[in-house]
Amino acid sequence: MNRKLKLPVWALIGLIIMGFPILYLIYNSNLEPEIVTIGVSNSLTSVLLTIADEKEFFKKEGLNVSLKWYKSAGDAFDDMLVGNIHMAGVSETPIMYKTFSRNDFKIFASICTNSNDPKIIMMSNNGPPNLSDLIGKKIGTTKKGQSAHFFLSLFLLKNNIGEDRVTIIHDSPSVIINHLAKGDIHAASLFEPYADFAKRQIKKKAFVFQEPGLYSKTFNLVAKAKYLNAHHETSQKFLKALIVAESFVINYPEQFLEIISRRHKVEKISIKKYLSNSSMEVSLHGSLLQTLRDEAKWAITTKLTDKKKAPDFSNIFFPDSLKAIRSECVTLNK
Repeated sequence: MNRKLKLPVWALIGLIIMGFPILYLIYNSNLEPEIVTIGVSNSLTSVLLTIADEKEFFKKEGLNVSLKWYKSAGDAFDDMLVGNIHMAGVSETPIMYKTFSRNDFKIFASICTNSNDPKIIMMSNNGPPNLSDLIGKKIGTTKKGQSAHFFLSLFLLKNNIGEDRVTIIHDSPSVIINHLAKGDIHAASLFEPYADFAKRQIKKKAFVFQEPGLYSKTFNLVAKAKYLNAHHETSQKFLKALIVAESFVINYPEQFLEIISRRHKVEKISIKKYLSNSSMEVSLHGSLLQTLRDEAKWAITTKLTDKKKAPDFSNIFFPDSLKAIRSECVTLNK
């Protein structure tokens, strides 16, 4: 004769409570990591993304992040705006330029600031050139409204060389380097690592004009406002991984140099020089807002836009994600 096992109600409740965490872990272990695609260029301002990818910091946050590489960060930004990728890493100049025509995207963090990034590389067969040697020459740079273009304008203005006294050629960094190597242009304004690539391409004929502190370039993470509003937790996880990468750069400098040298194809000594003028910090500071306003004045003055009034850049920030995990590094109102 079979006897049914009878358990007290409290015992049944206890079994359920004890089993729930196990079932929860089994369920979550079967969840696929959320896919995030971010567009970047081969700029040294993007190294925190490279480290987070290489060391699988994104994966540890439950994200399946793909870095999609573009010829320029501006191209990545454009691809994000048409919906082909979720996020983009881009300097503030393309953001400024695009804000004149649309405001459906947001900056949710900055991850690098460098005070000596773009440089002027000039080819000379007759020894070190003078600044006056730029007059009447063809100077190549990136697309209109990008960081190297902005630096070129500032550099010419500081040295009393009107833009009407030079011929500016716009193209992708790799094309500009080829033009310089062939002698089709006389100088180039490029950001790193392309300035370094240009120097190595033309070797002993290369001479560098630089102005540390003339322009502080900021590398920013941007996404559509609709995406950030719908994926608040995702953006927080993404930033957490970058904060871990930030610590890795500080605590493991030799590993960091090896990874960046290998993946960005840049010599370690060039990376060290770059870092000496850089701040690798996941943040959102008010200085970026002022830079955007200054660049907008430049765009209006140089007729890069037909608009007569600068946009309200205070509306293009999404500080919520970073505030939730690192509020001390959000100082937009200071």
